[in-house]
Amino acid sequence: MEHGLDDKSKRILSIYTRLREGRTIYKSQECADFGVNPRTIQRDLADIQGFL
Repeated sequence: MEHGLDDKSKRILSIYTRLREGRTIYKSQECADFGVNPRTIQRDLADIQGFL
């Protein structure tokens, strides 16, 4: 698996799991934790929403 795709999968699963637990997701914290920009987190959330 490509390294970037692996990172994205881990990021999305992490966010999704915390959302399922009822936790609040803060884009700024996600950016810091994963080393990505806010737009990346927004796309991840859109991917999760599209899946559901």
